[in-house]
Amino acid sequence: MSNNTYTAKTAVLCKLILLAITILFVFAIPLKINAKSTDTKKLHDTIHLFNSSNAKKVRSALTKASNSSGLDIIVVTTDTISFGKGATYIENFANTTVKSSADCVILLINIESDGYSYEMKPFGNAKLYLNSYRTNLILGDLNRKGSNYVSAVKQFASSIVECSKHPITYSPVGKSTKIKKLYDKIELFNKTKTNRLKKHLAITSKLCGLDIIVITTDDITYDQQIDYLQNFADTTAASSKDCVLMLINLNPEDPGYEIQGYGKAQKYMNNQTISDTLDLIYPAMKSKRYSSAIYQFADQVVAYTTDVDENNLPIRLYDNTDTFGVIETETLNDKLLQSSDSTGFDLIVIMEDSLDKEAQKDYLDNFQENAGNISKNSALMLVNITPEAASYTIQSSGSGNKIFGKEQKEETIEKLKLIESDYMKAVETFAEDAIHYSRIYSDSGDSSAFVDAYGYNESTAPVYMIISLLLSMLIARLFISQMKPGRRGKSYNRPVNYLSPQSSVFLDRRDEHVDTVVTKERFRYPEEHKDNTHSHHHNDSTRNDFFERNDSSDHDHDHHNDNDNDKRDYTPHSGVSSGGRSHSGGGRRL
Repeated sequence: MSNNTYTAKTAVLCKLILLAITILFVFAIPLKINAKSTDTKKLHDTIHLFNSSNAKKVRSALTKASNSSGLDIIVVTTDTISFGKGATYIENFANTTVKSSADCVILLINIESDGYSYEMKPFGNAKLYLNSYRTNLILGDLNRKGSNYVSAVKQFASSIVECSKHPITYSPVGKSTKIKKLYDKIELFNKTKTNRLKKHLAITSKLCGLDIIVITTDDITYDQQIDYLQNFADTTAASSKDCVLMLINLNPEDPGYEIQGYGKAQKYMNNQTISDTLDLIYPAMKSKRYSSAIYQFADQVVAYTTDVDENNLPIRLYDNTDTFGVIETETLNDKLLQSSDSTGFDLIVIMEDSLDKEAQKDYLDNFQENAGNISKNSALMLVNITPEAASYTIQSSGSGNKIFGKEQKEETIEKLKLIESDYMKAVETFAEDAIHYSRIYSDSGDSSAFVDAYGYNESTAPVYMIISLLLSMLIARLFISQMKPGRRGKSYNRPVNYLSPQSSVFLDRRDEHVDTVVTKERFRYPEEHKDNTHSHHHNDSTRNDFFERNDSSDHDHDHHNDNDNDKRDYTPHSGVSSGGRSHSGGGRRL
């Protein structure tokens, strides 16, 4: 009997073990496969910036961080490039030296004659964890390390590991498909660049929920580009209803490039945003860095379709002490932004160390005067960390001063003193108290503090109401007069400004504000007459003859007067509006 009981218990135990192994195999193994670093060399110290001992420490830190994050974390040193050329250097390095790694983050340490600089760029799956906001936070931390390069590299590695545990939350506008993203019909890119571009286009398509597709060709003229893209969308890309197409046309006699959006993409890639994107990638196209142009194009589509413009995200937390990590800084900055929206005035926190007590007020005055992105309605908190203890100073102005009065400031500071060295809790307390005091102030019935940037508050509401009513009546009268028989009005398509005049950031998801559709938008290089014979096998770095310019040459069919433009056929196609930019036929000179 006892043997049977023992056997039954053993069988149950074996089943539990098998179940555990199955769960581990199903869930853990795929995650490991999707995030795995390679044996790529992690330190490329071409200028011997690190001695043998420090180089060993750096390699160890990079290898450990790469294994932990599942990304290849690579550091490169150089002293041969000028300021501002770091991004191009990193892209070339990624396409040559570390071409075996598709998912990597590269940090460039550039030693210049008068100093040094740090620059970094993510590739592949690393973009799921690093946007421009997080990248700028990391670079800010490195700059504070100064010329302590070993410490800077360790900080860089640990920051990447921290970010890898917190994927970026995007709000895709749709769902990308499995359609092919790169159609390199003229073999413009080698195998390494092709694989890297495919990976980048797949990742960015997933982030924004649109299929981002690039096509290269050289057998059409500029005037055929729009019809070429339309035909491509209706045939090859027919399975993708929501897509953005970029055409690189390297016809030696009539080169140019074109961007169009279809389906849901029309709300984001409209006349204005396409124009801005063409301007952005113009330098790369002009210098024949076509892969760089594609990277920028895809990243810009993501920027237009996400909730905020990362490059212009308002900074509410200035940590000059490296107290917080990247994710902590991002979290606290978001909380301060939300609290600022709730209270109606800017909440700013500055972290400093070892400031004299007498200098703190002057410091805040100078900060508010020179920061540039702080409104007149604000409350600033300075956290001054010293070896003995931290001190807190709160200074407010405008509506922030009415809500954060002397009594409220003293009450909040007393709370902060009890928190001691939990600075994350201190920032959260400051934000929560601001909301609390603003609600009390609002309930008291005195609404004069809640004045927006245009002077509106509850006390002036009747005046604004009367003005709005009069304006509405005037507009209605004008509209009715335009509808009278014998008179015809005109409607104008005007580009929409999506930027807040106060913060210079996107106000919200663009589909909440945009009700326009994409218009035909194209860029054309002025025509040249070169040797008509050319191969269909090209290389990204060897097409120097295609874009050499002779401004003295006259090409009548490249330039049209207004009457010529009016005669152009802008027959609407499916997915594209019938509008067109009046200057699209003339192109832009290099």
